[in-house]
Amino acid sequence: MIIQKVHNISYLAVRSLDVKAYKPKDTIAAVALPAKAEVVSINVEVTEPSEAITADLFIGNEKIANDIDLATKGNKSVNFTHTMGDTTTIDVKLSAASTKGQFKVRVLYFLPSQIQTEY
Repeated sequence: MIIQKVHNISYLAVRSLDVKAYKPKDTIAAVALPAKAEVVSINVEVTEPSEAITADLFIGNEKIANDIDLATKGNKSVNFTHTMGDTTTIDVKLSAASTKGQFKVRVLYFLPSQIQTEY
């Protein structure tokens, strides 16, 4: 018999953003993350292409993704895993202004609750 501890509840935070509502270099607090959240996946889905602009993702001052193309419809996965120390946000900064475009930021994370399982 194998006994292990596993995270038993996952959380998916989703935020839809309208590109035309923001100015270039504005810091957009896209998704709030609680303290001790363990991020396992970040995804950006372009639902309505914008003009030729890109987006950068940040946690605090740390850039976790850059030059995400918002002019092409589709999904972009961000290769980032991390356990948060304090409550924080995932921020987006746009490279330029646009008169059209929408995208979603999805973050999958766990909180430090665990259960013991037997196999």
